[in-house]
Amino acid sequence: MKLQRTVLLIDNIFQGILMSLIIPGPVLSLVWGNNNWIFISLYGMVLLGAWQFLGNLGWMALTKEKARRYYFTLVAGYFTLGLLAFQLIPNNAITDALGFSYWFIFPFGIAIYYFLISAKHLVKSFSASRSFWDL
Repeated sequence: MKLQRTVLLIDNIFQGILMSLIIPGPVLSLVWGNNNWIFISLYGMVLLGAWQFLGNLGWMALTKEKARRYYFTLVAGYFTLGLLAFQLIPNNAITDALGFSYWFIFPFGIAIYYFLISAKHLVKSFSASRSFWDL
C-alpha cells in the first residue's frame, strides 16, 4: 500500500509538472505570434499523453476502476475518430482551425480528466483503512 501511494504521488507530481509546462505555449504563441512555442507545447503533450496512457494501462491491470476503463475507451475513440477524419476530410482554412482544436484543446481536456482520476486515486489511497503494517 505504501509503494502504491508513492507511485501515485510521483505520477501526479510528474503529470502536474508536464501540464504546467504545456499551458504557456499557446498563450505565448498568440501573444508574440511565434509558432515555435506551440510546437514545444505539442511535444510536451505527446510526452504527457504517452505517460498517462501507459500509466492507465498499468493501473487498469492492477485495479478494476470504471473511470480508468472509460478513459481508455475515450482515448481509443478519440484517436480512431481523428485518423478517420484525417483521411476523409480535405484540408482548408476551416478544417485547419478545427484540427488545431481537435489536436490541442481536446487532448488537454482528456489530460485534465485523467489527472483528476489519478488525484482521486491518490486521495483514496491515503484515506484507505490502514493497519500496523501499512505505517
